[in-house]
Amino acid sequence: GFLGAFLLRDLLAMLPHCRVACLVRGGESRLRQSLAQRELADQVDWARVDVIEGDLANGLLGLGDAKRFMEEARAVDAVVHSAA
Repeated sequence: GFLGAFLLRDLLAMLPHCRVACLVRGGESRLRQSLAQRELADQVDWARVDVIEGDLANGLLGLGDAKRFMEEARAVDAVVHSAA
């Protein structure tokens, strides 16, 4: 969405040595479309972005099952939740 696109751009700029995982309903194509609509696509280093398709409405961050949730939980250092 609107806020997430700008948040991704800013996190990548502020944390130049980090990877950013984005939970996106609709997956990578939706994220790329959102960034393009806001003219931000060229400001994103896609090599540092992991897109995880999910829907917060489904529980476990929308990841579908507890095993996948635990795998992601072990790999992530911090969560920024802009959907609230």
